[in-house]
Amino acid sequence: MRDFRVWFEKRRGFFEALRKATPEYVRAVDGVDLDVGRGEIFCLVGESGCGKTTTGKGILQLVPPTGGDVFVGVPKTVLDEYEAAKAGTGSADLETIRRQHSLSWKEHRSWTIPHFVLLGILLAVGTLIATTVPAFVTAAVFHLPFMDGWSYVGYGLVVPLLVAYFGSMPPTRPTPRITLVLG
Repeated sequence: MRDFRVWFEKRRGFFEALRKATPEYVRAVDGVDLDVGRGEIFCLVGESGCGKTTTGKGILQLVPPTGGDVFVGVPKTVLDEYEAAKAGTGSADLETIRRQHSLSWKEHRSWTIPHFVLLGILLAVGTLIATTVPAFVTAAVFHLPFMDGWSYVGYGLVVPLLVAYFGSMPPTRPTPRITLVLG
C-alpha cells in the first residue's frame, strides 16, 4: 500500500455550497504506507479515532479511498467475484468473500431466547451451588446444632450474605468526605 488516503467531504448547507467552489475535507487517513508480505500477520494498533477501522474499510473498498494504491496478492478471479457481488450481479455471497479475504471482521451477535434461557439456567445453578456448598461445609466442620434440613437452609441464606457483605470491603465507592473548616 502506497500513499493511501481516505478523506470525507464536509457537509455544508445549500447556500454555503453555492458560495464555495472547492469542497472541504476531513482527512481520516492521510499518506499511509504499508508492506505486508505473503504469510505475514499484520496488526494495526493505535489510539481511539486514529483511523485503524477506516484504513481497513478503505483497503476493502467499503469506504471509497481518496487516493493511493493497494496491491493485494489475491487472484484476479476473487477480485472479479467481489466486484460482481458488490454490484449485485454475481452469484457469490459478498459476506463470504469478505470473511475469506478481509481483516478480522467486526460482528455483533444478537442474543436470542435460547441464549437467555441458557444464561438463566447457568445463573440459577451457580447461585444454588454458591449458597449450599458454604452451608454444608460450615455445618460439617463446626458440628453446629440443629442438623435438620431447616438449619441447612438458614446457613445457606446467612453465609452468602456474610460473604457478600465482607467480600465487598473496602467499598467500591469511597464514602463522601466531610468538609472540615479550621478557623
